[in-house]
Amino acid sequence: MIAPTTLPFGAVRYEVVQWQINAPFVLNGSTITGFIGDPSNNSESFIDTNFNGFSNPMSYPIKWGDVGPTYVDIQAYALVYYYDDNDVLVFNEYTQTKYKEVNIRRITNPIISGVNSVLNCNQSTFTQTVSAGEANNFTWNISGGSADGAIVSGQGTNQVVIMPPTSGGFNVEVIAKRNQANPNYSITGSKSFVRSNRVVDYTIVPLTISGVTFTPDYMCKTVGREVEIDDDPYFTSVSLNAPNCTVTSQGIVNGKRKYLIMPNTSITNGSLVQVSATANYQGGCSATSISKSLFVYESATPPMPSGYIYMTPIGGTNACDAEGFEVHFSGSYANGITTISPAILPPHAGSRPRQFQVCYINRCSGVKVCKSVTGYPPAPCDNYKMTSTPLFDLYTNPNKGQFNIQFDTIETGMFIIYDFYGNKMMSQSFKASKKVSVQSRKILPSGIYFIEVTTSTTSEKQKFIVN
Repeated sequence: MIAPTTLPFGAVRYEVVQWQINAPFVLNGSTITGFIGDPSNNSESFIDTNFNGFSNPMSYPIKWGDVGPTYVDIQAYALVYYYDDNDVLVFNEYTQTKYKEVNIRRITNPIISGVNSVLNCNQSTFTQTVSAGEANNFTWNISGGSADGAIVSGQGTNQVVIMPPTSGGFNVEVIAKRNQANPNYSITGSKSFVRSNRVVDYTIVPLTISGVTFTPDYMCKTVGREVEIDDDPYFTSVSLNAPNCTVTSQGIVNGKRKYLIMPNTSITNGSLVQVSATANYQGGCSATSISKSLFVYESATPPMPSGYIYMTPIGGTNACDAEGFEVHFSGSYANGITTISPAILPPHAGSRPRQFQVCYINRCSGVKVCKSVTGYPPAPCDNYKMTSTPLFDLYTNPNKGQFNIQFDTIETGMFIIYDFYGNKMMSQSFKASKKVSVQSRKILPSGIYFIEVTTSTTSEKQKFIVN
């Protein structure tokens, strides 16, 4: 309201005969004085910058566009006529300009946030949130894909729970409005989702033998091997692919689909069966796992090992530049595995005859047949030094798969860890060290293991326990 505090001399009444309003705001980067009648920019022209009005105060609505400042100053002043008691005009004036700072509640381009990747052939719900300035009314829509998506909850608000279409890429769209001012004005935003591919895998059920748990890489005739797959509510079918085998479903137990793979008795012992899983999902997706190899054996007593010992250099081409020697046995055992102890020799072990224990182990019956076999390490090279002191200490032992190898002097060489059955689990070389840290907790389950350390002068094996 603009009104004089006192009337001029001789005047008994006044009336406002003209108002002038100025309110600058920004449209598309240009400063414009006044109000712009452009509904596409959420603004309307309700008044002219000069208009006649005889009410005091004067009221009218104003709407601003979505670009420009977040507040403006409205400027207003009036032309006032003063009359005496004979209703004769005695004076007129323009009043002092009044200023009013107004916050502008603008709608901005909607930004949709939340998860960006959705698994294909899956209708697990997820949440999306929109930010659109001062908008307070939101209409959500899903398009594309298999067209069976839905807004589960939150329609009309800035956060919704969405059930995606079963399969295919899709879009989430939101129309942002304000309930006040110009409720028909809106800005639309959208977000596209490209579905991530389905991946399936299976697990070979672990075995525990003599307190040692491990994942087997073999199966036995008449016994087979059990595998399992994490169940999925969107599975339509699952199949195990194992050539020359019979696969039997054992149902769902504790969220796992279990299967028994039984090799045919006609398969040659020692053969490899490539096993994979294929899953089909609601919506037409399918996925096949990578293949895993399983050896096929049958329960029996192994024969006596037959063959000879030979050695190959490690990290070199001859006896003088090798870091050590890996020991091999020429005879093979097709119905199980062959172990050799020691399996590694130092680079200068001497050319004298040495005894090696060679064992054939039938993994289905657990029977082991061993034989002592003589081998001949390569002759030592010049500048070779012998040591008669113990090579290393382990601490701590037992351990959790993390321990140290401690030497009395600085050593260079390598170590190999074997499981209870002589299978190599890990190896690592080291240079110029008095202490070597072994990190194997992710590799070795609880059980009994052997570590063989080879340096430039000698080789030594010790037992340790992972608990």
